[in-house]
Amino acid sequence: MINYEKVPWRKVHEYLLDIEYVRTKEDFFARILSGVERLIPADSATALFDGAGRVVFSHGLDDDDNQAYNDYYRFRFPFVKDQRLLFETWHALAKGNSCSRVEWRTYRYSEFVTDFALPHHQDHTIVYNIKNPIVLAINRTRHSRTFCETDCATLSVINLHLANLYSCFEKIDRSNHLAVCEDYIRELFPRVSWCRRAV
Repeated sequence: MINYEKVPWRKVHEYLLDIEYVRTKEDFFARILSGVERLIPADSATALFDGAGRVVFSHGLDDDDNQAYNDYYRFRFPFVKDQRLLFETWHALAKGNSCSRVEWRTYRYSEFVTDFALPHHQDHTIVYNIKNPIVLAINRTRHSRTFCETDCATLSVINLHLANLYSCFEKIDRSNHLAVCEDYIRELFPRVSWCRRAV
């Protein structure tokens, strides 16, 4: 059972209120990644992946590294022997309201780890499903602590709100309107400032 007493509530409120006012999906992704490091520090990198295991946005790796991963390494993700299972694997890692912690040392002999994770000093990762098919991965090196109960509890709190906001962007993308006024967009987006406790 998650101990929500450990959640840094003030920082969670500030994080969600900042994200609430974005207007584009690109800005939404960028603020998720830059802001989450105030809640759960990542000394390697953070990234968002789609259902096919591709990096759709990252913080901490340059464009060449992202392209290399998308073009080659994602097909050699250590949990998957069959590429057709990749989508199911990502969601199994981020199932329900729990966070999945990956210790890359367990897969030290896989090509992905030897050629990508270790050269980028990624030693352990925490994975969370924001909304099908978007998955958040936060990485740390062997020189820092592994992910703790507070990290998992914090991700569990913010996840519902991020999923709701992402759903709103998906609704806007599917809209037949060529232009949507700002007031209408704000009505689509849920308010997140009520989150659990007052600051």
